[in-house]
Amino acid sequence: MKIVFLTPEYVPYVGGISHVTKEFADELAVLGHEVVVITRNLTKSDKFEVRESGVKVHRLPHLFSFSAYISYVFFSIMVFWKLLFLKADLVHSQSFLPLGIVSGIYSSIFSKTLSVTQGHGKDINKELVGSRILRPLSRFAIRKNDVVFALCNYHGRLIEEYSGVKAKLLANGVDLEKGLLNDGVDLPRVFLRSKDYSGRRVVHLLFVGRLIKRKGADILLESARLVLNDQKFNSKFDLKIHIIGEGPEYLSLKQLASDLRIELKVFFHGNMDSLKVLSYMKACDTFVFPTHKEAFGLVVLEAMKMKLPIICSKENDVGGPVDILENGKTALLVDRTAKSFAQGIMQIFDLDIGEKGSGESSLEESGSYFRNKLSKNAFETVMLKYSWNAISKGYLNIISEEKKRN
Repeated sequence: MKIVFLTPEYVPYVGGISHVTKEFADELAVLGHEVVVITRNLTKSDKFEVRESGVKVHRLPHLFSFSAYISYVFFSIMVFWKLLFLKADLVHSQSFLPLGIVSGIYSSIFSKTLSVTQGHGKDINKELVGSRILRPLSRFAIRKNDVVFALCNYHGRLIEEYSGVKAKLLANGVDLEKGLLNDGVDLPRVFLRSKDYSGRRVVHLLFVGRLIKRKGADILLESARLVLNDQKFNSKFDLKIHIIGEGPEYLSLKQLASDLRIELKVFFHGNMDSLKVLSYMKACDTFVFPTHKEAFGLVVLEAMKMKLPIICSKENDVGGPVDILENGKTALLVDRTAKSFAQGIMQIFDLDIGEKGSGESSLEESGSYFRNKLSKNAFETVMLKYSWNAISKGYLNIISEEKKRN
């Protein structure tokens, strides 16, 4: 089958859609399909390449960059023109607007071609739900395509509510091998000590994400302050908080750490490449993710793969993470408040959860049992359900069923 992906961004451009499309396209090529990607070039020139995986990439000129709307209109026209010469069996657009309109119209003209559109965070939160101007166009794109995919159940409900179309669930996958072996990445000296000068165990908490309000890093800092004020916890543990990522909230978060008087406990590492992020996951003790909303939450899969225990927001509108994680089995899910996350941090390290039987083990040992249980279950889940091979085969099964109906 000849599969054509339409995507606004693709490697080497850094971004979630870029990374996901690359991994997805590569795996489909491995499974024996002819895969073509049409995307924008970062310059005004046209470029064609064949990647090592066999995926063919057409990079179209990025014109009229002074206006996003005009640029996307011309990009859509160029994409449609390129499609006319490719004779695709399946066209998959990685956005509702404008590429979902392109895939929908193309399959209307060429009825043997199946069209697919997939909604990501911006497509749903800002365009379908958040914009009265763009909502009719989003609805048109959704209704025009043969199959509509959502990354999480929450987004699926929003798509059905605003368009009347029932979306199918298509999760992202993760590279199961990347980062598991020793990668030789040097970590800061703060990781070298397992205990502080008074003999307390040093606990390293990790947050990874863009520093914007939606990600909830401020909740992590406020919860860390509550934990550090807990005498029982403080008698056994010292706390270090590692924040990876950059964004407009950086200065506010630095100021908050200072106001909370925990600035010596918080380390802002900025952006870093994916292998180094995985190394930090390997070195830290718990991943804390107080996010307000996620289209999917690929970073959660990465933490699961690295056997890093997870504490995450549990509200239904969080999106992807609550689909991926199971409370008490693969993660600890808590209310999105500083108090709840503080209690979660103390529970995951220090609370006897009553599953060891004897009741004579130390609190730290019972906490270790709980963390090991979570990380073991999470690792097994990601290995079983979230490899790109499993995701791609599930995708192809859905496409096969849809082709039979058509």
